[in-house]
Amino acid sequence: MIVPKLTNVLKWFEDFLLDHIQSFNFISSDTHFEVQTSARDALGHIGSVIRNPEIQAHVPVILKALDDPDAYTREAMDALIHTSFVHSIDAPPSLSLIIPILHRALRDRITTESKKKAAQIVGNMCSLTEHKDLEPYLEVLIVDLKEVLIDPIPEVIILQKKKKKQRRFRAELVQKR
Repeated sequence: MIVPKLTNVLKWFEDFLLDHIQSFNFISSDTHFEVQTSARDALGHIGSVIRNPEIQAHVPVILKALDDPDAYTREAMDALIHTSFVHSIDAPPSLSLIIPILHRALRDRITTESKKKAAQIVGNMCSLTEHKDLEPYLEVLIVDLKEVLIDPIPEVIILQKKKKKQRRFRAELVQKR
């Protein structure tokens, strides 16, 4: 009896995060101090329920990157790219905080370094996350990754093609199951 109710709550939570995480990011830069504080508190609560210990260690810098992307996105990307993951990435809390950072990095027009790191992180996430958990974010990521594929910088294209092959291979494995 408890398991179906818990499943419903988790599904509701996942849907809520998918629908509202961008709103929290947007209102965290609102001109009203109380709105900013409430948005930061909400993001902090989301960060507090992350079960993956490797990501949990980086929640402070992830939250900073969501709050002030210009100043902290690079730091968050460095933290994620240099993390040796042992545990699978839990969804929705971890992904709901990481995906907006990756989205921003993949669209970065100033430096290619963040695009390369973001493409590498997305590729790694595909092997650390269950397909069903990553599926709600794929539409956004695929659009961003296609843009990176036509990026005029050869280093970015080569890395992206390698990651695309890894994702395709993983998708084929999932279909065979």
